[in-house]
Amino acid sequence: MPHRKEAFDLKGVLWSTLAPTESPPRQVNVQALINFAKIGDSFQSLWNVLKDETILYSHEFSAWKFCHVLNQILIEGHHDVLGSCYNNRRVLKNVGTYWKRSTLDIGLLILEYCKFLVRKVKLHEKYPQIAGDCTYDFKKLEAECDLYTLCEDTFHLLDSILILQEAIIVDVRKHKLSSTTPAGVVRVAPIVELLSDSKQLYTLSTKIMNKLHKTLPHESLGQLRKQFSDIFNRLHKFYGVVGRMAYFVQWDVASTLPTKEPAFVSADRAFIYTEDTGTFASIELRPSLQPPPYTSIKVEDFSPSPLPEGENLIHFGNDIEVSLEKENSEKEDSRVAVVQPQTYDITVVMKKEEKKPEGVDTLIRRKDKKIKELEFQNERLFSFYNKEIDKMRSVLTDVQCELVDVKTELKACHEEL
Repeated sequence: MPHRKEAFDLKGVLWSTLAPTESPPRQVNVQALINFAKIGDSFQSLWNVLKDETILYSHEFSAWKFCHVLNQILIEGHHDVLGSCYNNRRVLKNVGTYWKRSTLDIGLLILEYCKFLVRKVKLHEKYPQIAGDCTYDFKKLEAECDLYTLCEDTFHLLDSILILQEAIIVDVRKHKLSSTTPAGVVRVAPIVELLSDSKQLYTLSTKIMNKLHKTLPHESLGQLRKQFSDIFNRLHKFYGVVGRMAYFVQWDVASTLPTKEPAFVSADRAFIYTEDTGTFASIELRPSLQPPPYTSIKVEDFSPSPLPEGENLIHFGNDIEVSLEKENSEKEDSRVAVVQPQTYDITVVMKKEEKKPEGVDTLIRRKDKKIKELEFQNERLFSFYNKEIDKMRSVLTDVQCELVDVKTELKACHEEL
């Protein structure tokens, strides 16, 4: 427990910072709390003060400001702050549940902010390689983490960010507030931290997706590509809306995201860009099937001959360039000439291609692909059961925390008696 004088000073700074007014807190007080959090273990005393006081339940804007200040502390504070917040995440859950019944719209914003903060501290607890400001060493993550599960967890946190920012924008528009007035600033100021986290998490998810597409079959990553596409489009909308707000005019928000969604190339796939539609078409690469040699010719004089039996006919109209299989490179008739568009209709004889038996290399590639798919399924099952174990551990931790709280209350009651 901290010294009584220290607890008193911290209490005074908290009440001053989280004043129940519809205006942003003084930056001096916010910076004092951030500096206090940089000490490390001393941050636990803040939670002790919060448990003893009713400041988070006294007014909606006090709780809203606390969420914002805590988010800043998680980004700029000591690394141990993340563990302290994770151990006290039940406080955040209780605050969010309490204010969701508020008659004011800010109550729903508090609920979404608390959900985001809980999910954020859970991500940092699960992946200590990711710092509070969401910076990371990708090589360390690649060596120590399951990238597929990390990608899913990253998408979940990005989803929480997007839900929160959308709720903030809707609330500002509903009350017709300017982002430069005190009432507007106190609502939109948390978007600064949301932008910072979303930028880092988007970059991380892009790196993970590129890595997964180089190691896993293309078909097995369809769900992740769908999630990424949804996140990308929502981020684009988010950055576009925020970039037009007066509060963020000094930041070039829109340039932090590429204009086009990335096309992830798998080891067994290639992508062809179509200029007309602006989309990428996926094709499967088959190294064993090589196209036959073709030459492009334009026919000056063509006289149809009787068609042999068993051959397919494809009829083309005028003014067309035809690709025919090169039968004999030494014939003079294969020279390039000019088509007379108003004179000729061209009928092309296409010979049936005989189906060749599969070679040993093709069979080996198929077996290797099947092995990769089975290994991937095995990793997914292993990841699923690890998630279930983590959930049970989390539930057990929550029950233990509740038990400690009950014992503390019983002890206090005995002392009073």
